[in-house]
Order: sequence, then structure tokens, then C-alpha cells
Amino acid sequence: MRRTPHCRRAHQEHLGKGTPLSVIICDIDHFKQVNDRHGHLSGDRVIQEVAGLIARQLRAGDPAIRWGGEEFLVVVQASSGVAMGLAERLRSAVEHFHDPEVGQVTLSLGVAEILSGESIEQLLGRADGALYRAKRSGRNCTISAAGN
Repeated sequence: MRRTPHCRRAHQEHLGKGTPLSVIICDIDHFKQVNDRHGHLSGDRVIQEVAGLIARQLRAGDPAIRWGGEEFLVVVQASSGVAMGLAERLRSAVEHFHDPEVGQVTLSLGVAEILSGESIEQLLGRADGALYRAKRSGRNCTISAAGN
């Protein structure tokens, strides 16, 4: 897992001030099917729409970045409980979005709060593991990483 400037800054603040730090990794469900069935232009439009929906749900100072392909990373300077609430708002906002060509779009999300002495890479790895558990659980759900 790679670091981002947002993660580094939030981690430094966590270490220096003791502020809580959580991350949310979001993945658009069945996105390959969107590209395969409707084409890459439709896929790009869906990514842009989802990015906008995510951005509108965030608090000031909680950055969301495109993490890769159809994944987004949200850095939340808050406890896992607050991050889980935010993740559920993200999931719900996307679930209620209906693309005229593609139809309903959903997200799977993994949430993790940093543990004492944990690196950013470890935190991101736990959130990614929670994301994969959400996918295996049927998608369109939010899972918190163990240890929170």
C-alpha cells in the first residue's frame, strides 16, 4: 500500500497531537462490468459521479483521493465510530444514485482506525482487508477492520 501526502500529514498530526485517525477505502462494485457492458466513457462518467457524491458527504478537511481504478481513499481525523458513520453515508449516497445508462451503482467500503504504534501502511492494509471482507459479504456494505 502506498502513502499519500494526506496520509503523512494526518499521521504526523496523530503522532504529535494524539488526534484520532481513520481511513476509508471505497470500491465501486462490479465496475469492470460497467466498462465491459457500457464502455469506458460510461465508466469514466460513473467514476466522476461517485467522486462528486463522496466529496459532498465529507467534512471540511477530510480529503478523498482516487486511490486507483475505481477505488477512493478518504482520510478522516476521527475515531472509527465517526468514520463508520461517514462510510455509511457515502455508501447510502452512492446507492441512491441511478445512472441513466448504467443503472444503480453501489460501493463496498473498508474502515480502519490507527492503532498505537501502527504505520500508515499497516493502517491501509487493515482497511483494505476490511474492504475485501465487504466484497465477500455481498458488496454494497461497510466493514470495520478488526482491532478498532
